[in-house]
Amino acid sequence: MLVKRTERIKVRQSFTLMQLARQSKNLYNYGNYIIKRQLNNSNYMTSEYELVSMVRYHPCYTNFIAHSAQQTIKFLVKNWKAYLNAKKEYKKNPTKFLSPPRAPKYKNKRGFHTIFFTANQVRLKEEGWLYFPKRLGLKVKSRLEEGTKINHARLLPRGTCFILEIVYEQELETVKSHSSPKTTNIIAIDLGVNNLLTCVSNVLPPFLVNGRKLKAINQWYNKECSRLQSIYDLQGVDEYGQRMKKIIDKHYQRVEDYLHKASRIVINECLDHQIGTIVIGYSKKWKQKSKMGKRNNQSYVNIPFLNLVRKLLYKAEEVGIEILLTEEKYTSKCSFLDNEPIRKHSKYLGRRKKRGLFESKTGVLLNADCNSAGNIGRKVFPLVFTYGTVDAVSHPSCLTV
Repeated sequence: MLVKRTERIKVRQSFTLMQLARQSKNLYNYGNYIIKRQLNNSNYMTSEYELVSMVRYHPCYTNFIAHSAQQTIKFLVKNWKAYLNAKKEYKKNPTKFLSPPRAPKYKNKRGFHTIFFTANQVRLKEEGWLYFPKRLGLKVKSRLEEGTKINHARLLPRGTCFILEIVYEQELETVKSHSSPKTTNIIAIDLGVNNLLTCVSNVLPPFLVNGRKLKAINQWYNKECSRLQSIYDLQGVDEYGQRMKKIIDKHYQRVEDYLHKASRIVINECLDHQIGTIVIGYSKKWKQKSKMGKRNNQSYVNIPFLNLVRKLLYKAEEVGIEILLTEEKYTSKCSFLDNEPIRKHSKYLGRRKKRGLFESKTGVLLNADCNSAGNIGRKVFPLVFTYGTVDAVSHPSCLTV
C-alpha cells in the first residue's frame, strides 16, 4: 500500500530564498486582491487558470519561478473555494463551527510566504542529495533512497530559518507472520500533562511516559516570551525581534523532538509484546473554554495532543498496528477495578482520594491515570480485562524521554 510521508529539513536563510519567499507573498496578495475585487463587483469566483492569465505579465509573476508561481495561485484558489464552501455550510449548520468562517487575508507587507515546488522541479540523486532549480542555489542532503517517488516539496519560511518539506510516496511493507501483532493484545492510553501517556495493557505491566520535561519546556517558553514582550512594549516595537523568533523556533523543535521520542517508546513496547490494537482516549474540542485555573490552563493548552496522536497513528500504520480513538467521558470518575459502567452516576463506587491516587470500592489504591486508561480500554473492549485485574493498573513504571 502506498502512503504519503514527509521529511522535514532545516535550511539556512539566504538572500535568494528570502527574495523568492517575498515574491511568493507578493503574488499571493495580488491574486487575493483580484479575487476579492471580482467577488465584490460581480459575485464571480475566478478560476485558477483565469487568475494565472490575469497575473502572467505582472512583475510579481515574471520575477518568480514559473512552476512555483502557478502552485502559489493554485494554493490561493483552493483557500478561497474552501472558504466559500465553509460559508455555505455555516449558514445551514452553524453548530459545526467554533466561529464564522473568515475569508483569506492578505499576507504581511513585510512578510514571506511558502515557496512550492512540483515533482519536476526536485531531483533526487545518489546518496540522497536533492537538487532544485539553479536560481535557488539549493542542494540538500536527505535520508531518502535513490528512486523514491517525490510528490511535491515546499519551503516554509520560519523566524530564523527555512523548513524544507519533501512529500514522497512510501510502500508499506507487509508485516511478517511470525512477528505480526495480535489483535487480541491491546493497550489503552490516557493522555495527560505530568503523565503525558499512561499505558495499560492486558499483556504487559502498566507504564507512564513522563510529561514533566515537556511541561518545563512550555513553562520556559511562556516565561521567555512574556519577558521579551514586556521589553518590546517598552520600546514600542510592534513586530517580533530576532531573539523572539529564535525562542519560538527552538520551542517548536524541542516539542517536536519530545513528541517523536515519546510516541516511539509506545510503538516499541507494542512491538516487543505483539500488541495489535491501541485505544486512545481523545475528545474533540476538549481545550475549548477549559476552566482549570490560570496556571493549569497554561500547562494544558500548550501541549499539542492532536500532534502526538497523529505521530502515533502514522508510526503504528507502518508496523501494522491499529489505532482506535474514543471519548474519555467519565473514565476518571468510574472505578476500573469494580467494573463500574462508564457513564454518569449519582454516586460513584470509587473516589479520588488525593491527587494522582484513586481508591476503589474495596479500598484498593491505584494510580488515577491508570484507572482512566483501563476504563478507556473497557469502553472499546469491555471483556478484554478480567474482572478485578489489579496487576493491569497497579505499580506503573515511569519512562523518561
